[in-house]
Amino acid sequence: MRMIGIALGIAVVTFFTFESFDFDAKPPTKPQPVTPTYTQYMSCQQGDNYSDLAFGNMISGFNGLDIKGLVMAAGHTIVDGDSVGGNDFRWQLFWKDKKSAESFWDKGPSDEFSAWADASRSVMVCDGVDRRDYSFELPGVQPDWGGASEFVSIFRACKYTENGGKSSLSSMYSKFNDFVAKENKDASWHVFSTRAKRGPFDYAVYFHDGENSDAFMEYDFFWVNYLADLDEAAERGAQWVETGGDLQAEFDEIAECNDPATFTSQVLYSMIKPEET
Repeated sequence: MRMIGIALGIAVVTFFTFESFDFDAKPPTKPQPVTPTYTQYMSCQQGDNYSDLAFGNMISGFNGLDIKGLVMAAGHTIVDGDSVGGNDFRWQLFWKDKKSAESFWDKGPSDEFSAWADASRSVMVCDGVDRRDYSFELPGVQPDWGGASEFVSIFRACKYTENGGKSSLSSMYSKFNDFVAKENKDASWHVFSTRAKRGPFDYAVYFHDGENSDAFMEYDFFWVNYLADLDEAAERGAQWVETGGDLQAEFDEIAECNDPATFTSQVLYSMIKPEET
């Protein structure tokens, strides 16, 4: 199984600094970086009245809600591969911390949130009851994404081998970062002909935080690569095949991963903390 390799080649995480997003619902204040430490995924289904316009209106309403501790929300739509659990759309919530997430769900929805959910039900319904809880690490360099809010996410579900564990996985991060840095530095102008340079790349590693549904608990961790677009993903993948074999072999000693699932991703909500005066 090609974990780092093809996954590198096919969305968040320099997005998490939130220094470049421009949401109409937010005031034009200078942002302060906010780093979430806890995330939840929900599986979603389109409703009978789904359309791009209806979904856009739904997200506009979501941006107007006051959800304490929510840092960001992203949506992921599968475009290639098989998704664990079989869901084609995932709604991801990034929280300041686990306590904030638990407080939101324990208190139950506010009247405002319930009204929004009722109005949105014919557009999309997400399974909050069976939400999946994760802690995560952001081992990458977090490059400049140039203000983009759309990206590509490559999900790989992985199990440790008998030689693997969290410590051995963590030891791979610096090696992988060094590899990415070298490949970016050595790339000549013609390697990525459509833009004359490499686009941004980042990654996150997700770990279960509690009991998630059985289909997901089969795996020990999820490695997710984030790239600018599908072309960038394909170009980096081809480069990995040529130059990443040694690092892939080292990774294979500690983990086995399934085939990648490729999602187009979009930031749906971003909480930017205004600068204090």
